[in-house]
Amino acid sequence: MAESRFSFTQLVSLSIAMSLFFAFDQAMGFIARIAFRLTLDADMYGVFAFLINIFVFFAGLNGFSMNVPIIARISENPQDDTFYRSLSSQILSASIVFGSVLSVVFFLWTLPVTSELIVVIFLAVMILLYSTAQIIHCFPRGRERFRPAAVSLLLVGICRIVLLIPFISGVFTNLFFAMLLYVGPFLGWWASYLYFEGVPSLRIPKPKLLLSVYTDSFISYLYPLGMQIPVVLGVIFLTGFHGFHTAGDFDIALIPYFALAALFTGISFVTISKARKLPSFHSLLKTMKVSAFLPLFVLSMGFIVAAFFLESAAGPILTLLGLPFAVYWPVVLLVAIGVPFRIVISVFVSYFQGHGAIKPVGVIIGICSIGSIPLQILLAYYLSIEGVILSMVVINAAIVLLLLGYGYRKSENFQGFREANGLGK
Repeated sequence: MAESRFSFTQLVSLSIAMSLFFAFDQAMGFIARIAFRLTLDADMYGVFAFLINIFVFFAGLNGFSMNVPIIARISENPQDDTFYRSLSSQILSASIVFGSVLSVVFFLWTLPVTSELIVVIFLAVMILLYSTAQIIHCFPRGRERFRPAAVSLLLVGICRIVLLIPFISGVFTNLFFAMLLYVGPFLGWWASYLYFEGVPSLRIPKPKLLLSVYTDSFISYLYPLGMQIPVVLGVIFLTGFHGFHTAGDFDIALIPYFALAALFTGISFVTISKARKLPSFHSLLKTMKVSAFLPLFVLSMGFIVAAFFLESAAGPILTLLGLPFAVYWPVVLLVAIGVPFRIVISVFVSYFQGHGAIKPVGVIIGICSIGSIPLQILLAYYLSIEGVILSMVVINAAIVLLLLGYGYRKSENFQGFREANGLGK
């Protein structure tokens, strides 16, 4: 593998470009959530927070991390049109079946908890539509075509802000319209794909291919699952232990963390597609020490110092949002420590996955995710919101340390691993 085909500087530049699209979409979502918090009563917003977090979790279950095996396989020979069409049609067909099953399960689980029949039906349908759209967008990315996904993010963000106008003006301020405003724009994923790629075909999947792709996908999904588990379980545990009101508080308290993390989403988006063109792990790590680790450390310390001076000013903002002041420092530490850890995790995981090292990374993330559940239960029960936030920091730190250890043990370019597992040169 040539060391200079795609540099870390190029990776950062392209990642920042893609992150802007993700950040725009996420910013519109955060604005919508704040508007919902200020307009709906606290318990009703708690119902929204419960449903939307479960919705995201179920949509992820259909897609797992299909981007990893899809992009990895397509990028090995991006000009093979026959394989491209065959794989895309089979995976799309399977995702429709799985998505339908998940929609039914979502309906049966959330309806008894919330008693919101119309809202739950709407979300169940959107799980199928949104999750399948996310999957088919992985295929053009395997050919390094990022435009369909970028345009879809713009469409989602623009539609949200337009639909938010009548909500803020007081024309519609109920839970169903809030959910329609937040989730409906996800159809922009389908609109952009159909425009750029055309109508996808369906085909009965081959069991062997399906098993292979979904096995890699499930293992890869342990990474985003590791990021989702503290949030989703936090909402569930806080709802069970302390009520919908506290779950809603937790959802709003995490906005700064998600907002900053969204600024760096493009890292994993691009890294997995470019992993084979990047230098060896040791060379990449040496570059990151100066180009990434040092700036992240300086920013983290600066953020903590600034938080001391802004502590008094934060009180009125927290009061406006209905949040207890006790969440201030846990949120500060999550942003100052959790976000830098998440950036490093995005680079490492995507780099390893792009080289085909899917299973080892999945095992690492799985150990951290599953092993953290008892801790999350105890912290959620005794420390409420602050405890769940603390568990998020601990999980991120553990994942970084284990990934560093794994990277140091591997060869310079992962070629030995790939050949040993029949992944080609």
